[in-house]
Formats: sequence, C-alpha cells, structure tokens
Amino acid sequence: MVRRAVGRRVAGLAVALVASTSACSSPAGKTIDPHQLVTSLLTTLHRQRPTITIQAACPSGIPPKVGATFTCSVSLDGVAVAYAVQISGVSNSGVTIASRPTEPIVDTREVAAAVTAKLAPQVAGAKVTCGEARFVQLPVRGTFTCTVSAGGQSGTLRATVQDDQGNVTFSGDATAATSPGSP
Repeated sequence: MVRRAVGRRVAGLAVALVASTSACSSPAGKTIDPHQLVTSLLTTLHRQRPTITIQAACPSGIPPKVGATFTCSVSLDGVAVAYAVQISGVSNSGVTIASRPTEPIVDTREVAAAVTAKLAPQVAGAKVTCGEARFVQLPVRGTFTCTVSAGGQSGTLRATVQDDQGNVTFSGDATAATSPGSP
C-alpha cells in the first residue's frame, strides 16, 4: 500500500455563493408568504444548477424586517441540505432575500471526477467513488471518504472540507493513487 497526501483543492458546489432574490409579503403585510420565499430560492438555485432536481421548504410567520434570518430546508437530487436566508431589503413591492448554505455543500461527483482526471495519466482505468449521495453538507474540517480502485486494487482517500466554498483536500491510503502530486 502506498500512502499519499493529496493537497490540491477541488472546488465545491457553486451554490455556496450568496444569492439575492425578491419575495412578496402576504396580503396582510405582516408576514412573508413562504411560498414566495420558496419560489425565489428555487429560481436562484435552478439558475446555478439547472440539471439538478431541487425542492425547498421555508417557514411561515417570517416578519418582513431587514435582518430577519431563518433556515429553509432544501433537497438537492434527494439530499437534504439547509440554507440560511436573510431579509436584506423591504419595500412596498416585497422583500429582497440573500441566501447561502448553512454549511459547505460538496458535489461528490465533481470531487470524484477531479481525482479521476488527475490519476488518469498514471493509473489507467482508475475509478473513484465518493459515496452514494450526489451532495454532502459538512462543516469546515468535516470529512468524507472516496474509494479509488484500479487493476484489482483499491484504497481510500479522506476528503476534508477546507472552507465555506466547499473546497476539499485529500489524504489517505489509496493503492490506486500512486502518483506524486495532487488532484
């Protein structure tokens, strides 16, 4: 078995960026219509990732006050994640919201593809999988594992989330990952 520390970062999911959208208040004007919040959030997320199935739910009873914050539950291709939402503006036509994941979201397919691409010149037929879920939401310094296999051998890489954007670094014992350098 060969032990390699792999240090190059792999960008996480693009939805980690702050997004602003508008949502209308309820007819009574005392709370924000949660359906409008969901629509605004979904519009932003679909713009960022049009091929992913996305669902969301936001709480009711949110006052239309600048600075009010709450959490919406989001499903990305069936994986539950959470988004922090803050009211950033209030006008007669509604409210403006800013949203971001409560913790970094990593696209495990993108991570596996980056590792595979890095290994391809040195390890023919390397296959990398990073679990069954398409996305993982973890805190900074949270970890998940990827399995590397080639030529009948396999090993494990530990991916560690480095920052709020979902960048990861790797370390581990992966027999198939025998090349120096980093993905």
